[in-house]
Amino acid sequence: MKKVFLSLATIAFVAAGSLTVTSCGGDDSTPGGGGGGGEPITSNGKMKYNNQDFALDTAVSQIYAQKNAQGQNVASAFRLPINNGQDTITVTRWNIIAHNGEDAQTSENYHQVSIFVPVNGNSIVKPNAAETIYPAGIAIYAGSVDTPLDLGQISAFDIKFNNFVDTGDDSATINYTSSVTGANGTVTTEYDGKLNGTFAYIPSAAPKGKNVKFSQGEKIDLNNITLSKDAILAK
Repeated sequence: MKKVFLSLATIAFVAAGSLTVTSCGGDDSTPGGGGGGGEPITSNGKMKYNNQDFALDTAVSQIYAQKNAQGQNVASAFRLPINNGQDTITVTRWNIIAHNGEDAQTSENYHQVSIFVPVNGNSIVKPNAAETIYPAGIAIYAGSVDTPLDLGQISAFDIKFNNFVDTGDDSATINYTSSVTGANGTVTTEYDGKLNGTFAYIPSAAPKGKNVKFSQGEKIDLNNITLSKDAILAK
């Protein structure tokens, strides 16, 4: 079991404001998906905010990807500046998502963390095997289908993977916890159950609009997908 700690300086440098959700939050007095107040959570996971629990039923993993010259999906390589810009490392970018219900677009409870994971040479490293993880962004809905939660400026982030077993079939599972603290409060999550993924996330093909919830993309085989030859600067 590995735990990843990130300094506040790292968060400020990597995120550069991208971890701030600017929309107003929903009505916290009526949480969606069950679990508000004293009701027990019976789903695979839960998200806690403002002393209320929000059920999470489904988990999804995505890796940022692009098409190569042959039209095949390859994992996008990014150049990530670290140590106040003095060094640069090569990373992949992942979305780890959990939500209630079967459809993310209609879910009232939705938690997405986007992370950078360093590669090992030309080999992709899965999130649970990484020694260090860098935050890239968040999107959180708590009891609202359309309105993201407003945490304000993010000051602390932590994620811990107890397992990440992507078999490409119905036996895939994930067990992780996370914590995000902003000026307006802290959101914690815990999930232990079925994993749907991993999917190739191609930003240029994603729907545009106000709703920042994920679009699924094509399922890929993490054991066979290769890394793009040219790395792009992480933003």
